[in-house]
Amino acid sequence: MRLKLLAVVVLLVVAGGAVFVSMGGFTTVGADATTLLTSPATVTDVTDEIVATGTVEAVWEYALAFGADPTVSDGGSDSADPIDASGAGTVAWPVSAVNVAVGDRVTAGDVLASADTADLEAQIDEASRAAKSTALQLASAEVSLDDANNAEARRQAQIALYSAQSADSRAGADLAALVAQRDLATLTAPVDGVVTNVIVRVGTDAPSGAAITLISADLRVVTSVVESDVAAISVGHLDRAGR
Repeated sequence: MRLKLLAVVVLLVVAGGAVFVSMGGFTTVGADATTLLTSPATVTDVTDEIVATGTVEAVWEYALAFGADPTVSDGGSDSADPIDASGAGTVAWPVSAVNVAVGDRVTAGDVLASADTADLEAQIDEASRAAKSTALQLASAEVSLDDANNAEARRQAQIALYSAQSADSRAGADLAALVAQRDLATLTAPVDGVVTNVIVRVGTDAPSGAAITLISADLRVVTSVVESDVAAISVGHLDRAGR
C-alpha cells in the first residue's frame, strides 16, 4: 500500500514539474527581452553611375583650298569630303602669306593664308575678251537669221544661231566662275577651331586640294555602353566633373 502511494506521489511531482517547465518556469527575464535598433527616416538623392570609356573627337573637320569653297566632314571620319576645285585647278595660286601653324587656335573669320591673284586676273581678262567675242558672234547670227530669204538659208542660219548661243553661254559661265574666285584667294577660318595641318608655304604654288585643315572647337565623346544601361542614359547627362 505504501509503495502504491509513493508511486502516485512521484507521478504527481513529475507531472507538476512538466507543467511548470511548459509554463516557462525556467525562462529568465533577460532571454525573454527583445532589443530593437531604430534611426530617424530621411530623404536623400540616389546616384546611379554608368561606367564607360570612349574617345574625345571634334564634331566637324574643315578643308580649305584656294579657289574653292571650304568642305566640311564629320570629325570622326577617316577622310574629308573631296574639294570641288573645278576651275581652281587651272589657276596658279602663289602663296603670299601663311599666318598659322599646326596647333594654333583660330576664331571664325581669322585670315589663315593668302595667295597672289596675278594669274587669276590674267585669266579673267582673257575670259572677258572671249565673252565679248561670243556676244558679237551671237548678234551676227541673229542678223543672219533675220536676213535669210529662203528655207535653206533660214535652216543654216538657225543652226548657226544655236551654236552661237551655246558658245556665248559657255563663255559667260567661264567668266563668272573666274570672277567668283577673287573672293577665294584668301583662306579664312569658317568656325572657331584648331589648325590640324598646313600644307602650303610662302613662295610656292598652292596645291589644287586642301591647303589648310582645321577641326571645330566643339567636341564630343564617342563611347559604348552595355545594352542594359541604355535606358538609363538621356540627352544632357553630365559626367563626374559636371560636363
